[in-house]
Amino acid sequence: MTARVAQGLVIVSLVLLLIYGADVGAKQGKEENILRIDAKTRGIGFGVPPIILSTVAFFISMKEKSSLISVLLLVNGALIMIGGIMPIITSSVVLGLPVLGAGIWIFALGIIKSIKSKSIKTI
Repeated sequence: MTARVAQGLVIVSLVLLLIYGADVGAKQGKEENILRIDAKTRGIGFGVPPIILSTVAFFISMKEKSSLISVLLLVNGALIMIGGIMPIITSSVVLGLPVLGAGIWIFALGIIKSIKSKSIKTI
């Protein structure tokens, strides 16, 4: 049961990250983005929850074997790291480093989950 809840959490995280990325991508070269909200609000609403949800999903599914959760944590971590690298490259190291650190955190959780999922023996 907890694996299903964790799967739902990481799927919601992925959807939020994809919406965030689509909004940022749509803004390129235009005056207004799709969501019509500022960057700070977008980050709080669509950037922070995936970090929290992914972390919660990892911890509630620690004793469960699930390669789907592992893969989605790795994907979420990679997307967050990309979101942290882009500001470092283009404008601001100060804004990018915390996001990059959060992406590394989620990616590391995905690696740990992957290793633990392979080592958990089912009876």
